[in-house]
Amino acid sequence: MVLGMILKTFNQFIRIDSRFNVDDILLMCSKMDDFFSNPLVVLKDDSTSTVILSELNGQKYVIKRANTKNIAHIFKRALKTSRAQKNWDNARRLNKIGIPAIQAIAMMEERWGIFKGRSYFVCPYIDGVDARQFFARDAQPNTTWATVAQNICTMIQTLAQHKLSHRDLNLSNIILVSNVPYLIDLDAMTHYKIPWVASWAAKKEQRRFMQNWQNDPKPHNSAAKLFQALLS
Repeated sequence: MVLGMILKTFNQFIRIDSRFNVDDILLMCSKMDDFFSNPLVVLKDDSTSTVILSELNGQKYVIKRANTKNIAHIFKRALKTSRAQKNWDNARRLNKIGIPAIQAIAMMEERWGIFKGRSYFVCPYIDGVDARQFFARDAQPNTTWATVAQNICTMIQTLAQHKLSHRDLNLSNIILVSNVPYLIDLDAMTHYKIPWVASWAAKKEQRRFMQNWQNDPKPHNSAAKLFQALLS
C-alpha cells in the first residue's frame, strides 16, 4: 500500500507519495515554472507535452508536463482525467503486478475549481539506456541481445495477461537497467475489462511494437528477427 498525501485548493491539486522527500517535492511543485525554465536537460518538447530532467538537493527527477494547445483544447480536457493522473495510476498498477516501470513520486494539476489545466507528473530518473539505443543499427549484435529481447517479450506478455495495453510501445519508451526493461510514458496505457477486447488490443500492441523497425531506421534488423521469433 502506498502512503501519500493530498493537497487540494481552488487552483491546485497535488498528490505525493510520502515515501519520498515530501518537503523537496512540495518545493518543486511551488516552483514548477522555475524548474522548466532551468532544466538540466530537455528530454522532449512539443505541443502535447514537455519532459525535463531536473535536480533538487542531489536527487534527479524527471518531470512531464501535459501542455494545453489552445482554448478549445483546454475546454476539451478540463473535466477529463489528467495525463498526470493517468501516469500516477498506471505506475502504481504496474508496481502492483510486478512490471518494472517509472515510480510515481507526485502529480500536480493546475485547476480553476473543477476545471483542469496543465498537469505535471514527477518520477525518479532511471539511469539506463533506452531499447532504441541498445538495439541500434550501428551496435554489434551479441548474446545479451537475446536475453534483453526475451525480457521485453515477457513484459509484453505479462501486460497482455493482465488485460493491459501500453498503446505507445516505442523502443524509446523502454529503459534498460542491467538488462531489465522499465516502462515509461504511461499516460496512454489502458486496462480492458472485456476479454476479447483485451485479446484484440494485445495483438495490436505486438504489431505496433514490430513497427519500430518499419518506421524508424535506427534499430538493427537482427533485433527485429529476434523479436519476431519470440512473439510469433
